[in-house]
This record gives sequence, structure tokens and C-alpha cells, in this order.
Amino acid sequence: WLGCTEFAVAPLTTRRGPLGVILADNAISGTPIESLDLEFLQVFANQSASAIESGRLYRELEQRLLDLRRAHQKQREDQETLMRMERLSVMGETSAIVAHELRNPLVAIGGFARTLLRSLEEEDPNREFARIITQEVSRMETIINDLLDFIRPQKPMRRLMRIDQLVAETLGRHLARLQEKDIEMHYDLQAADVEVSCHPGEIQQVLENYLNNAVGVLGEGGRIDVSTHQVPGGVRVVLADDGPGFASELSDKLFAPFFSTKSSGSGLGLTICAQIIKAHGGVTEGANRAEGGAEFAFILPLPRPDGKG
Repeated sequence: WLGCTEFAVAPLTTRRGPLGVILADNAISGTPIESLDLEFLQVFANQSASAIESGRLYRELEQRLLDLRRAHQKQREDQETLMRMERLSVMGETSAIVAHELRNPLVAIGGFARTLLRSLEEEDPNREFARIITQEVSRMETIINDLLDFIRPQKPMRRLMRIDQLVAETLGRHLARLQEKDIEMHYDLQAADVEVSCHPGEIQQVLENYLNNAVGVLGEGGRIDVSTHQVPGGVRVVLADDGPGFASELSDKLFAPFFSTKSSGSGLGLTICAQIIKAHGGVTEGANRAEGGAEFAFILPLPRPDGKG
């Protein structure tokens, strides 16, 4: 079947076992295969088997080295993560102590400043100073409260809530403020019968933070679109504005701690939002819109059939 009168077979073997065989024939020359030819064939077969085995061993060694490098890299990353978590834990405890110590005198300063502000006549030149003190103390109190919320998140009880009702009631309380700034708010709520397991106060905090960011960007005039709709396994809530949006290179930093594009504030608002939604098993999103402006969204999972989550 090889098209020849005779052929020879030499095994390819190594210490680890057989690899295969080499076949040689005399189809071209037609000369008989002699014992010397068989010896040469076996020598060639032995060298070929050795080369094949060396190549196999090299590939195995290369793969083992690669696996070792990956394991070493992962071990180093795990060690760095552990050290970073330990540092953050110490920083968190220290920050909490400092925040508590600062909050006590701030309460006193703010109380006296507000009392002083109420007691001063409109034409009194010191009234503006008292107003600034009151305003800045209030800002510092907000920063400290945000810091404490970030360091020591609570684990509140959850209950089933209709998401559309929660969204409408939360944002509806701010209509007067929006009207004063000539900002329109439009609703497109399409999850009327959808219930989620959540802590209403925390979801309200997320919604109000999203709203405050949109109002801060718009200033005077503009439009905010609020929408809800069901997605596979959850419900998505979106607040979008028609403002200037944000620089594309900032998209990865939107929910990072202490990052803010504003000169005031703690830079923890969106971080706390992400922390709250993550604790609910959901995700947060932020992106520029193709038609202009930006949108911030979150997705909450639907309750599981067994009543958990």
C-alpha cells in the first residue's frame, strides 16, 4: 500500500515510553533494504525521538515557569492588597476618631453662629460674616458625616418597596427647589409593579445625591430626565441631565473616594452611592449621553423566589 516492494519501520522511543514510528521505503530506488540501512534508520529514529522529547520537555518547562510567574505575581498582589487593607483599616479608625472629635466643637460653633445670625439686623455689617461662618460650618458637618458614612457603613433592615413609588416620592420633594432654579424634571417610570428589597432611606440617599449632582451641574435652567425600566434580573433607575457632561478621561474616577470636579464637597457622595448599591447587590453607572449631558444610573436586583436578597 506504500507503492513499494518492501519498507522498514523503526520505533521512536524514550525513557518515558513510545512516541511513534518512522517508516522508510525503497519506492524511488527500488534497491533492497539491507541491515546497514536498518541501523542508519534506527540511529536517525533515536535522534529524532530525543529531539521530540527535548522539545516536549522544553514546552513543559516553559509552561511551568509561566505558571510559577503567575502564581508569584498573584501572591504579591494578594500581599499588597492585604497590606493596603490593613493600612486603610488603621486610617479608617483614625479618621473616625478625628471626625468625632471635630464634630463636637463644630456643633457648638454652628449653634452659636446661627444664634448670632438670627440676632443681627439685616443692615449689620457683621451679619455677612455670621452667615459665612454658618454656611462653612454646615459644609464641614456634611463632609464629616459623609466621611463617617464611608468609613462605617450601616447594615440596616430592608423591606420590599415599589421602585417607581420610591423614586417619585423622593424626587418629588425637591420640585420647589428645581422650580426656583428653572429646572424641568420629566419622568418616564416603567416599573410600576416592580418591587425590590431595599432600605428606602439609603436608596433615597442615592437618588438625592444623583439629583444634587445634576442640579449643581445645570445651575440655572436645564432639564433632568428620570426613568426606570426592568432589565434581566433587576430594575434600572436613571437620572440624566442636559448639562455639559464630564471629560471622558474622568469616567473611571467618578465613583472613586475623595474625587470631585467641584471645589466644595467631600468627594465621597458618589462613592457612598456605589457602596450602598453594592451592598444591595446592584451596580452603579455613570456616562456621558450622545445627545449631550450626563446620566447616572443604578441597577437593583429583583428579589429571589426564596425571598432572600
